Amino acid sequence: MPLDDLTRRNYRLLLSLIDPDYRGSGYATTNTLADPEVYEQIKQLMDIDTYLDYAAVQIFIQNHDWPGNNVRLWRLNLPGNNPDAPFGHDGLWRWMIYDLDLAFANFGANTMVNATLTHGTEWHNPSWATYLLRSLLQNPEFKIDFINRCADHMNTTFLPEVITAELDRIEAIMEPEIEEHIRRWGKPAASKELWKLQNESLRTFAKFRPGSNRSHIVRYFNLEGTYTLTIATNSTRGFVKVNSITIAPGTPGVVDANSWSGVYFKGIPVTLNAIAHEGYQFTGWEGVSEEQRYLPTITITPSESLTITANFAAKGS
Repeated sequence: MPLDDLTRRNYRLLLSLIDPDYRGSGYATTNTLADPEVYEQIKQLMDIDTYLDYAAVQIFIQNHDWPGNNVRLWRLNLPGNNPDAPFGHDGLWRWMIYDLDLAFANFGANTMVNATLTHGTEWHNPSWATYLLRSLLQNPEFKIDFINRCADHMNTTFLPEVITAELDRIEAIMEPEIEEHIRRWGKPAASKELWKLQNESLRTFAKFRPGSNRSHIVRYFNLEGTYTLTIATNSTRGFVKVNSITIAPGTPGVVDANSWSGVYFKGIPVTLNAIAHEGYQFTGWEGVSEEQRYLPTITITPSESLTITANFAAKGS
């Protein structure tokens, strides 16, 4: 692809908003994106929401072969972005995850530091590869959203029981075929027994990674620690969204939609949104300040564990 290609120019524009001389400065960290106006311009070029998922997932799974390698991003090749177009047709940059053979290995590895190192010299984290995430984290809004997205995933997608159940499911599908596969290809292990040991190491990672990753985030952002947030409601009448999580059946890790708990970070605001089912209406919170009690959407910053109840009632009652 020629250097003056439209797509290359578009991505260089994104980097140049952070620092017009990003190459000459060696991809040094700047606080340009702390300016809300510049951050808004960045939002016109990349899908921040999907990037939050991308970065949070790569860091949790401890993908050691990233961000200096295995990076793929895409956009519809438009002359100019169209924010009113459907998803994927707007010209925004989006990232995709692939090639994870060096992930899920060392549950204690501090990928948060690895993915943001200023002067990395190894293949997996040179300065150009960590530049975008480092720059985005200079913006207070992105920083809060990133920390919360990491917490949201660890409270749902990456709960040990959720990962273990998926590993069990896949192992059960593969087990009848694995011995023939090993005889033919000599991989992924020398025997079925060793293959099962490999799978057990993945379960060990799933068990211990959340605690390790949380401690890395606390240290990296100099936070005071974590707390447990419990959301109670009558799920037949309505549900609550906690940041990006819908507390309802079908969401990974939500066993009881009437009473759900997640671990969040002290000092980081959390947004709660009460949504009534058809025929019902939100009537107020319990466990919040009087000023917020009747607001369906609130932002709280707890310093200790707490329970918040969302109340719903039939319309007209």
